[in-house]
Amino acid sequence: MERKELNETLFTKAFETQHNAFLWVALTQRLASIGARQVVSQSTMKFASCDDDP
Repeated sequence: MERKELNETLFTKAFETQHNAFLWVALTQRLASIGARQVVSQSTMKFASCDDDP
C-alpha cells in the first residue's frame, strides 16, 4: 500500500472511530434520559396511588 493510501485509510478509520464514539455517547445519553423519565413516571404513579388510600 502506498503511503498516501495508508494515510487516507488511517484518516478514514480515525474518523469512523470518532463518529462511532459520538453515536455511542448520544445513544447512551438518550437511553439514560428515557430511563430517568420512566423512574420519575413510576414514582409519580406510586405517589398518586398512595393519595387514593383512605
